[in-house]
Amino acid sequence: MKNMNKFKIIMLTIMVSLCCSFTLPTIAYGEENQTTEEPTLQTLTPNYANTGTATESKKFHNWNFSFQETKTVIVQPVKIAKSGVLSLSLSPDFFKNQYRISLYGDSDLKEHLATYYYDSTKASTPITFKLAKAQTYYIEIESHEANIPTNSVTVKPILYGNSNRQIYANQTICSYSTKEQGAIFYKIVAKGNGILKFSSSDAGVKVQLLNGNKKAISSVSTLRNSQSPTSYTVKKGTYYLKVTSPDVYHFTYQFLGMTVKAGHSIQTAKQISFGRTYKGMGYLLQSTNQADWYKFSLYKYKKVALKFHVSDDAAFRITIYDTNKHPLPSGSFALPVDGSSTLLLKSAAAWKPGTYYIKINKTKQNTSGYYTFWVK
Repeated sequence: MKNMNKFKIIMLTIMVSLCCSFTLPTIAYGEENQTTEEPTLQTLTPNYANTGTATESKKFHNWNFSFQETKTVIVQPVKIAKSGVLSLSLSPDFFKNQYRISLYGDSDLKEHLATYYYDSTKASTPITFKLAKAQTYYIEIESHEANIPTNSVTVKPILYGNSNRQIYANQTICSYSTKEQGAIFYKIVAKGNGILKFSSSDAGVKVQLLNGNKKAISSVSTLRNSQSPTSYTVKKGTYYLKVTSPDVYHFTYQFLGMTVKAGHSIQTAKQISFGRTYKGMGYLLQSTNQADWYKFSLYKYKKVALKFHVSDDAAFRITIYDTNKHPLPSGSFALPVDGSSTLLLKSAAAWKPGTYYIKINKTKQNTSGYYTFWVK
């Protein structure tokens, strides 16, 4: 391999995402290795897989090395068994100067494939290399600082493929699309009722949720960051996320389970307690005629306060019924309303003793979301 002049490496954290395991050698270049011969690095060989587990994703492997005084670059061979995406995540604490990371398809570093210029301001942005075929690639790392002491490099490789595959909650998925292939379908198994959340900091990642028969049950959405995720409220079952993107992309998948205890008619309304917060969900494709019912009882004249909150992507109607099971005058409200997802109601006068009812239903069949409320 060629030596490049006057560069040096700092500390590298390599993340290669497809849940894999591999054997990473420990290599140390001590004073006894201070020769004119360049030591040969052993090749990293990540195992290829379609999906990963939480246990595998936490595995880190330390690779320790030191530069010779005259060395200015390090080149690491990486043997890839199948095409995929190699994602590198670098530790910001050790990159105080600008440096360069290049990918080559040959050991002579002539077949240049990609180069990234990097500094500590970009440390939170993963580097991704699209690897078109199985072979040994060479990653060249250079820095502008000389006289490097021994450095510890933490390597976490995961290799992502672009095949249809099952994914699991609390994972960050990396993949890429091709014009020939089109969309990728990710299988999701919801083990209970709850909320599927997806987010991405990459531009142009479009998603659509499908049912177990791969029929669309949502419209197409463009993913945004974790502060504004795309969410789907679903029942227990199997789903597919259809993803299209113009290039390499990352997205995060989370699942929030939720148990709802509500009646399904005024006759079976769930008795609630004052001051306690209750929650419920409106599922994708759930009929607007289906509703959650609750009831509360007053044993003396009392002023009542009710507070409702719904998720931003939801569309609910809340109707309050009197002791005769008739809707209260002006007792029906849509949420969100006027840009607000929260509604606070306070009775002007004390309500008479008796049992009152709350009905909550979706107003649009193609929406989903959740709600919370309390009565005091």
